[in-house]
Amino acid sequence: MAKPYDLSSKLLLEADPLAWLHYVGLPARRATLLETNVSNVGIDLDKVIRVESARRYIAHVEFVSPSERRFDRRMLRYGAVLFDLYNLPVQGVAILLRRKADGPSMRGLAGYRLGPDGRMEYAFRVIRIWEQPVESFLSGSLATVPLAPLSDVAEGDLPGIVGEMGQRIRREARPGQAAILWTATTLLNGYALSALADRATDEGSAGYEGIGDVSGDSEGRQGRWPP
Repeated sequence: MAKPYDLSSKLLLEADPLAWLHYVGLPARRATLLETNVSNVGIDLDKVIRVESARRYIAHVEFVSPSERRFDRRMLRYGAVLFDLYNLPVQGVAILLRRKADGPSMRGLAGYRLGPDGRMEYAFRVIRIWEQPVESFLSGSLATVPLAPLSDVAEGDLPGIVGEMGQRIRREARPGQAAILWTATTLLNGYALSALADRATDEGSAGYEGIGDVSGDSEGRQGRWPP
């Protein structure tokens, strides 16, 4: 069963795939989401994008929240299957949403070497959201705005960040889009932000004093932000 962060991150990628490609630093003039059915080989992909650039290629984007010991091998497997399916080069991207997703399998390289001739390697790009400046989300595409609270921000700055998000969403979102963006914000960042998101929806950048602590999880436990 898909987890909340899976659903929300896929919705955001669908909203503006070209903006996401630019955000992770990939060249692209046009981006087309592909419905890829590879269930016959036991693979559950996130989103796959056919990219038009100086050279056409496939971009495979995975949003990662829990730790996964063999994630690098999974990316290698996905890359091989997609290359065989589309006969195009494949660029993998892992977007780590939380610190707990990081680990030895997130070096961006999978494979092995065996003697002078035996080799299998697959490189993929790793983006750690908590290391990214918050302005890159607040001033970028609306599709990236919900990740702003997970970026390089201090706990005490979160109410103001959510206020700025509210201003942009209310000013720029199309009818029906605002609800999707706020739902993604709550699911990605945890229910500790739900009160802030509700207030931002109603009041934009108005004051947030007294709403409550947003540094813990949904049960009120304290912790480092982002989690």
